[in-house]
Amino acid sequence: MTTRNHRIEVSSLHNESEVQDGGRVAEVVAMYNDTVLDVQHLGQTRDGRRSAPKWLAAGGALVLGGLALFGHDAAQDWDGHAEAVKAAAEVSAPAPKAPGTGLGGLGFGLAMLGLIPFGVAAMRMQDRSRTAYTLGEGHDAAFHVAVPGRRELPIVQGERDHNLQFTADMAGEVRIGDTHVTLEELIRNGLARQVEAGVYSYPLAAGAKARIRWQGLTFFIHSVAPGRVLARKSEIDKPFWFHNGLSAAAIGSLILLTQMIPNEAGALALQEELADSRFVGYLAQPNEQKDEAIPTDEEQADEPGGAAGERHVGDEGKAGKKESKQVSGRYAIKGNASAVPKLARNFDPDMDARNTGVLGLMKADSGHFMATPFGDAFAVGNDNDDVWGQLVGRDIAESNGIGGLGLVGTGRSGGGTGEGTVGLTSVGLIGHNRPGDGEGGLLRRSAGFETRKTRSPQVLATKAEVVGGLDKDLIRRVVRAHINEVRYCYNQGLAKDANLKGRVAVQFTIGGTGKVTSAVVGETDLKDRAVGSCIAQAVKRWSFPKPASGGAAIVTYPFILQPG
Repeated sequence: MTTRNHRIEVSSLHNESEVQDGGRVAEVVAMYNDTVLDVQHLGQTRDGRRSAPKWLAAGGALVLGGLALFGHDAAQDWDGHAEAVKAAAEVSAPAPKAPGTGLGGLGFGLAMLGLIPFGVAAMRMQDRSRTAYTLGEGHDAAFHVAVPGRRELPIVQGERDHNLQFTADMAGEVRIGDTHVTLEELIRNGLARQVEAGVYSYPLAAGAKARIRWQGLTFFIHSVAPGRVLARKSEIDKPFWFHNGLSAAAIGSLILLTQMIPNEAGALALQEELADSRFVGYLAQPNEQKDEAIPTDEEQADEPGGAAGERHVGDEGKAGKKESKQVSGRYAIKGNASAVPKLARNFDPDMDARNTGVLGLMKADSGHFMATPFGDAFAVGNDNDDVWGQLVGRDIAESNGIGGLGLVGTGRSGGGTGEGTVGLTSVGLIGHNRPGDGEGGLLRRSAGFETRKTRSPQVLATKAEVVGGLDKDLIRRVVRAHINEVRYCYNQGLAKDANLKGRVAVQFTIGGTGKVTSAVVGETDLKDRAVGSCIAQAVKRWSFPKPASGGAAIVTYPFILQPG
């Protein structure tokens, strides 16, 4: 008994670890024989749940305010603004002002910052101040031990003024100064108030000490001064907060950088370059280089045949034989039907070599009634006989004429300016035939109005710019094979505007497998933007040969569109 009383006396000593401001807390020490099992101070810590609503309100205000700012800016027409900026850059005009307040990024940051008070509030809700020392088997019991007939029994209860609670089965005493009173005397003298069946309560005065013995356990209850806070600022875990603060700063910087990335690569244009474009109109521009059109197979099929020869110089006369009675026979020159025209007499500068051997015989036989001294080639025919007739006619036969190269008159020439020719070309209302590739082998030119022709849209694929390991001819072959798809897109635009014309340059990327991975309109001067988009979508479906290097090839292919 002396040892235990000595412990009680020692525990009452004031030391530097207590706060002497008049406040009192209840110290409960649970022991089994000489072993201390538990020590708690009731009323020492504050209840954190009281400040949790303040943190919840602060976090909610930050989250709602941040989301409001971010939502307001996100709801603006940013696509329309991007188009307006691009259009302004093309005409060297000042960029339009961005919509919204410009505080969307700040609002997002505030919303994320509002999550911190929510976390603090969740922690404060778990920080409960213990105001009762309870025995029992419940979840909130301070000391877990079975209490016969009860689920829980608080032996000390209260915040500022503490009450000692006990049952009649418990033994112990209360000491105030030099006065000792047992629990049984408190019940018998009526000093302990019965709060429920078998449970009594006794208020602990300042400086009072109590001891309860029950089932081999001893509980010492002292009314003592609150403990002093010993942790100072110098004892804060500096490495922990340093590394966490540094990590938070790095992560915050990365989040800020992600908000500063532009939506498209075109937004990276420097302001100085945009300002310099204002003086483009005053600079000396190079000569315009016209695109070299690559005709399609359909356009090549429409080309006419050989052109007519130039009219011979001199007075015009009618060709033919004046002794002949026919008037419509056409001339002919005797020769092998498969003969090849001979070289010109003055083609080789070494004239001596032409006067010997076979060449000399050929030269001797070159004189002919159809030959002209101004000609550049020998008069060699492919007919069976020489027939002196007119230059034009239905059948080969001698016909009435004087010997000229024209259609009328008696001169020996054609009435023109050409030398060494027998061509007539077209004069006034007089027509003639010429070789060609039309129906029947001839194209007839005559007086009168031409037949009305249906105009067809013309799509010309010009020279392409290729960066990569794919040959331009291979790319052009694929483009010409799909030219009708481009014409289809152009027809869609002509249905809206019959005079629509211009140039569309499509930039596309050919992957390592030959598939088109991306296709965009790089440049266009068409009024209808939908035509360029249609062509770009068509290009995405094309397949090209695989690049030899195995990498990608970037192609810029211009198309010239004309209504015909």
